[in-house]
Amino acid sequence: MHRRLRWTGAAIGALTVTTVALESTLAARAEHRAEATNAPTLSDFDWLEGHWLADLGNGVTAEEYWSAPVAGSVMGMYRQMKDDQTTLYELVTIEHTDDPDHPGPTLHIRHFNPGLVPWASEKDGPLVCPCREVEPDRAVFGAPERTGIRSFLYERDDDRLTVTISFSDEQQSPWIIAFQRAPK
Repeated sequence: MHRRLRWTGAAIGALTVTTVALESTLAARAEHRAEATNAPTLSDFDWLEGHWLADLGNGVTAEEYWSAPVAGSVMGMYRQMKDDQTTLYELVTIEHTDDPDHPGPTLHIRHFNPGLVPWASEKDGPLVCPCREVEPDRAVFGAPERTGIRSFLYERDDDRLTVTISFSDEQQSPWIIAFQRAPK
């Protein structure tokens, strides 16, 4: 035997109030967890935004562009040049991932030779580098062991952006790229 339920206005009102209260409680708990863990968000990387230039020595120059955090990502582009010829491209994104191996903001890097020919070492996909630390004007991303890179450190001081690439082999000196904000 089936019974047909009749919903009265009072019952619907009570259910609506209960649902709104539950949603509010769940949202407050999620916000509290984020605050308690100081979980970084993509807006923590807004200081990267801009057009940056570097002189790498021996006639080699580099430029890097970073977008503002929009639509779930921060996007970067790097170009290295020598003798008026492009020698290397990088496409870089910072995206928030829920991957259990790489939760939170994650740097993805893909390298290309001229003609957008992808590097053979990245044929299976981009480098995936989870964020290890972030604070105002500073972020550290880990790197996959297979690369021999330990970390990527980005630091900004006013109109300077410094990228330090540290290696797993402590004997190898880090690569330091000192960018200046490009004139407008």
